Amino acid sequence: MQESMIVLSVDCLVSQDGNVDENYYNNLAWLARYIQAANTDKYPNICLCSEGSAIFAGAIGLLIGWPHFPAIVENGAAFFDPLTNEPRIHPEVPLKTQNALKGITRRIALLILKKYPVLFLSPGQEASVTFTRRNINSALSLEKMRKAIRKFIAKFLKKKILKTVISKNSVSIMPAGINKGKAVELLARERGLDLRQCIGIGSSQSDISFLEKIGLIGCPQNADDECKRFVKGKKGYISQHNYAEGTADVIKWFLQIE
Repeated sequence: MQESMIVLSVDCLVSQDGNVDENYYNNLAWLARYIQAANTDKYPNICLCSEGSAIFAGAIGLLIGWPHFPAIVENGAAFFDPLTNEPRIHPEVPLKTQNALKGITRRIALLILKKYPVLFLSPGQEASVTFTRRNINSALSLEKMRKAIRKFIAKFLKKKILKTVISKNSVSIMPAGINKGKAVELLARERGLDLRQCIGIGSSQSDISFLEKIGLIGCPQNADDECKRFVKGKKGYISQHNYAEGTADVIKWFLQIE
């Protein structure tokens, strides 16, 4: 059933504070069964989408099973194909931008971490640099965190080589002009899919770039307010449930399955 896909932000599934109940695990099991069925073309396959690296997407894949479909990682700057175990940088990321990001990882990131020990650097990234707060309740807000990081990379921002993006508990330094939406468009072209017939499930501001490209959209209750407003404005479906339960609810609602 490859004429469609479900683009799923992994942040929809993950509780930041670990506060979950039995329904959470029951619905992870439901998602695992769904992925098994989708891998045999019974249902639209799932495209996992994350601001993290292939390592993080892989951890989710180990939990619920790997869809037979490339994952979008690093906010759309890269892809990971579980069938070949290979990462791929988005073809629109220039070599000079890749080199600038490598330089930031080797040098500037160390300065940022020294000044802000509340942060850590996400490992394994190919085409972006992501800083995550060790404590979600840190006094360093995401907006303050972004402003601080932008001062360290001001010359790249001025030249419009790079940009910064806020996600659930992190700030990423990204190639300018690249986002999850462009990654979704590329996959759709490569797979011959009509995005108007696809389903998108997001939970944060950074997911809006792909939700605006897709015809059928929804979010779990744990989505942030900006994402919910966007879904509501596009007449999408907002589940009354959180995390895995909310994600499963959105899929069931659109596909009319149990």
